[in-house]
Amino acid sequence: MRQTPNFLDELLNPDNGATSKKFQSNIRAYNSMFAFTSMGAKVDHFVNNQPGIYVFKIDGSCHHLMGLLLPSSDDLPKFAQLYIYDVGDEASNRLSPFTGRNSASNLEQDVVRGLIKMLDETNDLVKLF
Repeated sequence: MRQTPNFLDELLNPDNGATSKKFQSNIRAYNSMFAFTSMGAKVDHFVNNQPGIYVFKIDGSCHHLMGLLLPSSDDLPKFAQLYIYDVGDEASNRLSPFTGRNSASNLEQDVVRGLIKMLDETNDLVKLF
């Protein structure tokens, strides 16, 4: 196992102040903006209408949606497209799907830039792209 990159380690440390706390409370949004694909499945929500622990149940098969290598002229880049499309403005491209959402004001461009740099240096799939 590799050691956790320092940048991520600092963001995950609850003793590192407001930036760390904001990152942790918005971790799903940050994780989503760096996904190569989107999972597709028919989720069975009925199973959670009963008392008990939460269950994630899929009806049928699970698949991943990657999309085209480049976005169509009407669309913004998403998923793997973000790793090769307009990398000069990559942080803004990654934040753009979150504009207008409640979490958008809590997402920090400096954190996104730091995560981009960290992944460029440490993630083999990102290096491949």
